[in-house]
Amino acid sequence: MRIATTTSSGDSFAACRADERLIGGGCGAESNLVSSYPSNYGPDDTVGARWKCRPGNQVTPYALCAKLPSP
Repeated sequence: MRIATTTSSGDSFAACRADERLIGGGCGAESNLVSSYPSNYGPDDTVGARWKCRPGNQVTPYALCAKLPSP
């Protein structure tokens, strides 16, 4: 498992890689969050998806990413 993070002001996201599945996420913020949600996923899977945060101030989104099994 890998935890992807970024830090920025305004809307931001933390993304899983194309060979990882998003299994959860969230946001650390200095002020109230407007929204926190997964995005960029398909109808059947969360491979390569991201966790988005929409804050009122600086935010640190994080995504919990699990490596896909090798074929």
